[in-house]
Amino acid sequence: MAPDREKIKQLVCKSYHAKEDNLFKSKRGSFNEPRDVAIYLTRRLRGNSLDEICRQYQLSKYSSANSVIERVQGNISKDRQFREHVEKLGSMITKSQTESPLL
Repeated sequence: MAPDREKIKQLVCKSYHAKEDNLFKSKRGSFNEPRDVAIYLTRRLRGNSLDEICRQYQLSKYSSANSVIERVQGNISKDRQFREHVEKLGSMITKSQTESPLL
């Protein structure tokens, strides 16, 4: 079962001390790490299509979502500390999903 997209947004915002509104803002030429990480984790953990990610994060075209994902992957491969942070977030999200109470 894929983690809830709201859970991804909440944990990313909490981790970066960011407001959820920041996940929907893009400024050309500036790096919005919380937004990029949320998009990356949504793709990796949920397997959402690029079109779905565009709708969720208010991106105008799927190539923008793909660029964000590739940028995060590049940063993960170059920066050990960033990679550990993203992996920790991913683990927290999947762990919280498995710990949800059974009905």
